Amino acid sequence: MVQGPTHAMSGAAAGLALATTLPVSWGGATTTAEILAYTALTAGAALLPDLDAPGSTVARTFGPVTG
Repeated sequence: MVQGPTHAMSGAAAGLALATTLPVSWGGATTTAEILAYTALTAGAALLPDLDAPGSTVARTFGPVTG
């Protein structure tokens, strides 16, 4: 099952859209580094729902911690 890659990509797409459309006064990104940070954080956060699936990418990556 491809839970990890699809969730990470959809999270990254949402982060990219949010970073580029959110007004600066609300915390929108102003530099390329901030846009990349938004993208990375939302991609990582999109993996959190997979923690309870034993076969998911994130559960296999962190092994005993997610067991």
